[in-house]
Amino acid sequence: MTDINKVAIGGKANIRIYEYRRQTVNAQMNRISIFPGLGSAMRYVAYAADLSGVARAVYEIDSPTDDDAKKESRKFLEAHPAVEIWAGPRRVARLVRPSLTNAVQ
Repeated sequence: MTDINKVAIGGKANIRIYEYRRQTVNAQMNRISIFPGLGSAMRYVAYAADLSGVARAVYEIDSPTDDDAKKESRKFLEAHPAVEIWAGPRRVARLVRPSLTNAVQ
């Protein structure tokens, strides 16, 4: 790890940013060491939306694969008509309640 004094070239703001990143990485490593099964898991975000596409609820999912995240997100379809699953900036899937899919067609 780089010494914080070596990063001080840009001033105090850069030191704070570096310190925040270091703390974030340390917290993530601690989380992985406390829960060893999550070491290979990715963080997904499931946005529960209404039929017009407006997000009404947000759920975080830790899952090893896209398919597992989709399976876990299907339970949200009981309470919401549609769910979009995202992994960072990438949209993984959009799930729609089956009864609504038949009605639209």
